[in-house]
Amino acid sequence: MTRQTDDTQTATVIIERIGSAGDGVGQLTDGSPVYVPFTLPGETVRVRLGRKRGRGIGGEAVERLTEAPERVTPPCPHFGHCGSCAVQHLAQEAYNSWKRALVVEALMRRGLGDASVTDLIVIPPGTRRRARFSAESRRGAVALGFHKRRGRRVVDIASCALLTPALVAAMVPLRKLCAELLRNSERLTLQVLDSETGLDLVIARQRPLDLAERERLAAFAEKADIASLTWNDEGLIARRREVRVSFNGISVSTPPGAFLQPSCEGEAAIRATVTAGLGEAKVIADLFSGCGTLAIPLARHRKVHTVDNNAAAEPDETRDLFARPLTGDELARFDAVIIDPPRAGAHAQAHTLATSTVPCVIAVSCDPGTFARDARSLVDGGYAIETITPIDQFPWSAELELVAVFRRV
Repeated sequence: MTRQTDDTQTATVIIERIGSAGDGVGQLTDGSPVYVPFTLPGETVRVRLGRKRGRGIGGEAVERLTEAPERVTPPCPHFGHCGSCAVQHLAQEAYNSWKRALVVEALMRRGLGDASVTDLIVIPPGTRRRARFSAESRRGAVALGFHKRRGRRVVDIASCALLTPALVAAMVPLRKLCAELLRNSERLTLQVLDSETGLDLVIARQRPLDLAERERLAAFAEKADIASLTWNDEGLIARRREVRVSFNGISVSTPPGAFLQPSCEGEAAIRATVTAGLGEAKVIADLFSGCGTLAIPLARHRKVHTVDNNAAAEPDETRDLFARPLTGDELARFDAVIIDPPRAGAHAQAHTLATSTVPCVIAVSCDPGTFARDARSLVDGGYAIETITPIDQFPWSAELELVAVFRRV
């Protein structure tokens, strides 16, 4: 039920559900959806209508006329301004149900609504070990943090409840460094990893470094005890220690800016779910293998063939799986295949897997939509979905990790 006011720029809306981006969704009198951030199902809100958004229109809540019982006080003072989190205002049980439903609804859209989806594995805040900060200079002041929701402006934050204590502590010296590197209206990005041996810092800015700045960066790395500092276009500036992480107890050296799972806890949950799904499989292909998060521990007791397009990660086979997926004949020697693609999914590889004789396929995905698309290909090719495990590696956001086990029937 919706009541639109005489003023065409506002409407009174009853929020019906939380959408896939974390916004509350209601309906206008003409039946079109309106997306209202920071609202919850059952709430009646007065909405200032904005721009067209997909099939509907975006809106901003200017007044909550009723409040949902599931509403809680957000733990972060920056919530609502910083674009990093979308759903801090929802009680945990309801939040868990919404996150799990993201997977269920994506599967239903592909005709796979009968698939078994487990309860959400919750990864606590304060565990995220990598962050991509943005910084900008505005009229002599430096803002360091994350972009504003649906905008380019950087929201200056003093702390972040998602990050490890080491990353939060690093924000103070990083802000001072940015003040020395930025001219007015300039921007830069800082990719930071909290590794076992210290911070791995990769900085990017459009304007190249000059000699004085290079010297300043080297001095900063020494004073702040940075393990490794890299400037994106000019390579390594300072390397005081190897950057090392552990994959299930195995210490591994990683290159600057290496892609890793956001948290050790989330990584462990993924690895445990994948390992359980593999069962007794002994010969495994790990596709989109990255730094070896899964392959290195599995290789203790199994034969693992790694494939990735990043030669720096030193896979067994360097190959662009989007352009040249492994064929059915190439896959025939494996007892199981793990695919862990980026957000775009593994459309081409899923098609060739669907024609293969591989007994078990395990998919790791950070996008329920592209996962469901690829799952449809596998099911159409004769695989059955055994189980899907959603893992909340990205608390308070609409992003979600999952692990799915497929068996050939």
